[in-house]
Amino acid sequence: MDTLGEGGGFESVAIAVDGHGIAFVAWTRPGEGSPRGFLRRTAFPGVTVFDSPAGSVLSEPFFVRGTVDEGSVAQVRVDSGDWVNVTGSPSWETRIDTATLPTGPHTITVRACRATFDECSAPQEFAFRTASTPVVATLLGVAIALVIILVVVAFWHSRRARR
Repeated sequence: MDTLGEGGGFESVAIAVDGHGIAFVAWTRPGEGSPRGFLRRTAFPGVTVFDSPAGSVLSEPFFVRGTVDEGSVAQVRVDSGDWVNVTGSPSWETRIDTATLPTGPHTITVRACRATFDECSAPQEFAFRTASTPVVATLLGVAIALVIILVVVAFWHSRRARR
């Protein structure tokens, strides 16, 4: 196989990339009549995440949503778990159940792979934390406690004012 490196003695080299990320490389050597060439897929499949939990503290199930290039499959994993294929192309979504995760920091990683799984994009990572109690339940409990305190203080104050 010829290489396009230093000392190759090439008379001409041509490189072209089409809109699908396919590169055509052709070259000729002095004294050779016909050019040589090859095709190479240069662009990896793309994935976009537009609904991620990055930086959130979560205690209830949530969705991660995005898009993937035509002919590609989105894959998602939590922490160092197995990659899971996500259905939907070009739009996809997957549900993450925080009840199956221990309390603390976690990472969701998303990538796109060609349908043949021979090439995958660079993974995108999103860090989040899980809480032991649902945030809504915690806020509701705090609100109820504040109302009770206000009622007790108002009652105490009204009794004291009558004296």
